[in-house]
Amino acid sequence: MLHRHSSATRAPSSTPARLQFDTKRFVTRSALLAFSMTTLLGCSSASPASFTQDDKNALSVRSTATVTYYTSKTPYAPRADLSSYSVPPSGYQLISIQHVARHGSRGLSSPDADDLVLQLWLQAQREQALTPLGKELGAAVVSMLNIHHDLGYGQLSELGRQEHRDMAVRLIQRHAQTLVNLPATAAFGVMHSGRSRARDSGEAFVQGWLQARPEDQQRFQPAFADEHVVYFHSAEGSEGYDDYKDGPRVAAVMDGYLNDPRTQSASREILEPLFHPSFIDKLEQGAYQFVAYDDADDQINNADDAALAIYDLFSIAINLSLENAPDFTRFIPEPTREWLALIDDADSFYGRGPGFADEDISYAAARNLVVDMVQRAEAAAAGNQEFAMFRFTHAQALMPVATWLGLPEATQSADPNLPYSYSNNPWRAAIIAPMGANIQWDVYRNEQGQTLVRMLWNEQETPFAKHCQAYSGYFYQLAELKSCYEIE
Repeated sequence: MLHRHSSATRAPSSTPARLQFDTKRFVTRSALLAFSMTTLLGCSSASPASFTQDDKNALSVRSTATVTYYTSKTPYAPRADLSSYSVPPSGYQLISIQHVARHGSRGLSSPDADDLVLQLWLQAQREQALTPLGKELGAAVVSMLNIHHDLGYGQLSELGRQEHRDMAVRLIQRHAQTLVNLPATAAFGVMHSGRSRARDSGEAFVQGWLQARPEDQQRFQPAFADEHVVYFHSAEGSEGYDDYKDGPRVAAVMDGYLNDPRTQSASREILEPLFHPSFIDKLEQGAYQFVAYDDADDQINNADDAALAIYDLFSIAINLSLENAPDFTRFIPEPTREWLALIDDADSFYGRGPGFADEDISYAAARNLVVDMVQRAEAAAAGNQEFAMFRFTHAQALMPVATWLGLPEATQSADPNLPYSYSNNPWRAAIIAPMGANIQWDVYRNEQGQTLVRMLWNEQETPFAKHCQAYSGYFYQLAELKSCYEIE
């Protein structure tokens, strides 16, 4: 999520005395919700529109090959079906599965966009500056606050749990015959980042697996956390990455998007159906400052910040469809969505993807995860009893790994003098790392001791980097992968 305070670098057209609003004035968030509901009852009797059952059904079949305006918040859908997979070369048997997945669909990471938009809405309500659609926004935001009160911030939604339960079932279907014939000693490992939504994704995956194959209960070893492998940008030694991500170079390129006239145009197009023109004018002039309760760095200081906060709610609401989240599509006009999605994709591109062409710090640490996959594949080939390792992590790992591996549409970096855009780069977070995104290596071995690896990316057969030589189709010798990726 973009830090809205970054856009405060755009100078307002004038600087009237600021009205500051901070939810810390309320004793508790529950008190804020109660106050908001009382205000809403006097403003509108309409209940917020929610996603319909058809909307929820559509989530289960959407292909992430179709780019969405939800960017990295796009719910998961597999990109291939069981009938599409290649048969391994004659004589090769599956000996290991190396799997890594992003957590499933979730709520907001922290109380920020919902808190800030409610503050904005309350100020407009006091000034009688709400349009009929703007009045509906208040009920929708309070609904989101209530959902997060019950779910918890940063936690998996029910859709997120279902994504991983279903993923486990499809994996079983792909390898049904091998699993039936596994020796009794074959074990399954579960690794996660240590964060609750990654741990809970692993638990949902195991739950889905055991619903399909309860006989595997004893194979699953206790889950454990390993930041070095699956959350490498937060592990010891990652300070250089933090300096880059929070440093002036990334800030400067992101300010270029935030200060672009298209941002101001999109902001007006979002806000005009919601608020009276005089209120929007004051927003643009910097007359208000709204500060998030949970993090003082998250603020609304101008109209652009307000629009981006509403867009954040638009992009996360689809993750909460099974919690009956309100429909935020009515608050984000369709012509504005591509530009706002581009800003969000640019943030991922420079922060966790290919980034600038003259440095690789945004993805270099992904080597840790790939090395772990290679070493465990080698151990299985040498007779280790661990048949599978299932890892659960975050976009901060899946995006860099896709770039490090040289996967299609994930590798093209940006000339420092030519910022990333949809017209000059294929990177799209909805394709690279939607919710539940995953990379799986199926490891095969023959009686002569030769080991092959086939990669699935979001469950679709995918070639390794262009400089790696395939053995046959999508199958690569493990020795070749070690050589072309320079892993000892």
